[in-house]
Amino acid sequence: MLIACLNFFNDVSALKQSVPTYYDYVDKIVAIDGAYDGFPVDKPYSTDGSIQYLESLGKVKLITTETFWEDQCIKRSEYFKHGKQGDIFFIVDADEYVENPEVLKSLGSFDVGWVAIKSPLYKGIYKEPRLFAYDKGLHYAGRHHWIYDSKGDLVASHQETGIGQISVSVPLMLDHRRNDGRTDERMKQKQQYGVVQNNKEGIKRLKKVQPKKIVFLAGRDLACVAWNLHQAIDGYTLHESAYFRNKNTEFDYPYQYPMRDKSMLRKHLRDADVVHAHLRAQVIPQAGVVKRGATKVVHHHGSLFRKLIGRHNIDDNAQSCIRLVSNLELTRYSNNLQFLPNPVPFKKYSLMTKGRVAGKKFRIAHSPTNRAFKGTELFLTAVSNLKRKGYSVEAVLIERKTHVEAMQIKATCDAVFDSFWLGLQVSGLEGACMGLPVLAGDEYVAKQYLEWLGQIPYTYVNAVTLENTIKQLIDDPVYYKDEATRVKNYVLKYHDLSSVAKKYLEIIDAGYVPNVASKVVCKEDNDFVKLKEKVVDPSTGRLLYGRGAVVSVQDLAKLGVKDKKQVEQVFPQDDLWYVTRKRVVGPDGRLLYGRNRRMPMTEAIRLGLVKK
Repeated sequence: MLIACLNFFNDVSALKQSVPTYYDYVDKIVAIDGAYDGFPVDKPYSTDGSIQYLESLGKVKLITTETFWEDQCIKRSEYFKHGKQGDIFFIVDADEYVENPEVLKSLGSFDVGWVAIKSPLYKGIYKEPRLFAYDKGLHYAGRHHWIYDSKGDLVASHQETGIGQISVSVPLMLDHRRNDGRTDERMKQKQQYGVVQNNKEGIKRLKKVQPKKIVFLAGRDLACVAWNLHQAIDGYTLHESAYFRNKNTEFDYPYQYPMRDKSMLRKHLRDADVVHAHLRAQVIPQAGVVKRGATKVVHHHGSLFRKLIGRHNIDDNAQSCIRLVSNLELTRYSNNLQFLPNPVPFKKYSLMTKGRVAGKKFRIAHSPTNRAFKGTELFLTAVSNLKRKGYSVEAVLIERKTHVEAMQIKATCDAVFDSFWLGLQVSGLEGACMGLPVLAGDEYVAKQYLEWLGQIPYTYVNAVTLENTIKQLIDDPVYYKDEATRVKNYVLKYHDLSSVAKKYLEIIDAGYVPNVASKVVCKEDNDFVKLKEKVVDPSTGRLLYGRGAVVSVQDLAKLGVKDKKQVEQVFPQDDLWYVTRKRVVGPDGRLLYGRNRRMPMTEAIRLGLVKK
């Protein structure tokens, strides 16, 4: 049942115009009359015919009062007492008109629904959460548009959805014609009460946030991260997001617009406040003309970045891009890379194992996308050893499946082995949402988590401890529960769509972080610098290095160049790349790099192509 929730007081003129715009599209209206304590009127109930008009309509649950309501939160909380499981509440004001009410007939399943609103208070269209699934104990608190659940956790405010909710953007448009149909006296009363209301709520007026338009560009979507980030912004905040991606993908991840739709792409880029490119900064200028002053973001996800570290470091900073990485390990490659946790729809995935009963076999999910790096063979060996020892355990390899199929299989498992490499990755995050313990390795990443959180949030294993750890998860139900709970709580706090959206917007608001190393001379012996001025031999006057030459810090020290003014830019060794002149093969004869291929300078030094 769809229930329209209407707060009114002496609004008969507005109600006669606004209610008919949605009346035929809702199943019931809960209309609450009355003024608030401190409102400058003599009588706490409507006297202009509002009550009589609503009584004449039918399907209206009318709640009247003989006393003043204590405040807006108490009055508005009354809505939620008149629903049941499966109902959806639609919050609408007396002076709001629904432009496309047919949308109300095809609402999907969600906890919170954001709708678009036109209002003279904002330059353009903005969004607010106005649709809420019934949940016992829903109530307003703090401010008159902040809704909490029975535990006191935030469900939604006018700027964000709380963590652990399923939140979506609904294509419903409201026209909020502020005070339309109200007399001058009624508007003056409301204005006077506004001061009382702010004092009662005890909170200073929040800074007005102008909605941003964010465009996401992705050649590929790795592990559904790009789609989930788009969903986080579009469905959990007041900001608007558009997502463009190449159509083909091996896991059938969803997307909004194809990259080849150049007309649509240009349209969105012209208005974009933020342009966010996944994998490569060069995607931004290749996509089209970006609005002057737009914030640029580049988001690195792994292997492509590691292969061409120097190129990306220079390209990103040349465009003054905010630089994000999706794994803690990647932060070591430059000092202005910021970790943004990979977003996952926590509640959606957690519901996939609701009511599941454990089977006779202990099933461990594993996605062997790169067997050598992930440690697939060692994992299979550990499972095989446990079978020989009499344990009922099964390795469930998830490969060559769509994302939906992979998630369905994972939901039948008891644990996830993620990888010995890079720690907790998206496959593990998905399993954690389902309440499964996640086994993962990588000593370097584990240390990063200890520095950040003071703990390793997942079940840390290596090649030596993997078998015994699986055995302990099978034998010890208390240990199993503790490991599953720890990683689940971590994912809810840091990786839920709401948490990631909030973190993302904080990073965007802070703006571009320059590469600090470009302002000082590096102290490491294996670093390089770019010269601002030519360098000559002081004894002979012979030119040694021209302006713009890249010189190692070791050579620079030999030349006695200490003045920072002579140095234009500093490159850590990882920020340089080497171009091969011929094919490069490994000791086993295997081709490593073809002719005219770029490789990180560190790799060239390791292979002996460049003398350190």
